[in-house]
Amino acid sequence: MKLEMKKMESEAHAADQESLSKFTTLILGFCISIASVVWFLPHENIDGDLVPDLKIFTEHPVLFHALVITLILSFSGASGALLIRNFSRHATAWRCYFGVSLVSVASALLILVCTVFLEIVRLDSSGFKLWQLNEKGADSLFLHSHMFQVFRKICPASQEISEIT
Repeated sequence: MKLEMKKMESEAHAADQESLSKFTTLILGFCISIASVVWFLPHENIDGDLVPDLKIFTEHPVLFHALVITLILSFSGASGALLIRNFSRHATAWRCYFGVSLVSVASALLILVCTVFLEIVRLDSSGFKLWQLNEKGADSLFLHSHMFQVFRKICPASQEISEIT
């Protein structure tokens, strides 16, 4: 009975380890693809730092450097997790590397979303400052109408739909 339980536990552990290994490989592929895209982009020198020549990153070079650091951490965590996954003595270290890799990829995605959001607001805002919303009791209706105008500029097809209704 105990032998069967151990066998079932080892099979479940192997399946769990295999799924984590696939996820780690996916993280590694994501890091390599983003790094290769960044590598082939034309770069611009801003205050002595090389930044890709995209409006998103030229306005916020610190966010670009944070993205690069999180990609490096994610790549090193994923590759370290893949290298020691088969040694049961190092299971704790493997899970730590996997955790570092997972948190770093989540941070990289969050940085990308943040820069895209800042770029969208910058493209549309003429005098609208996001950090002044809590000053002077800014109305939430104003914010909603402003975001709707941003959406109209991004997706002009929504304007036709609103005119029909």
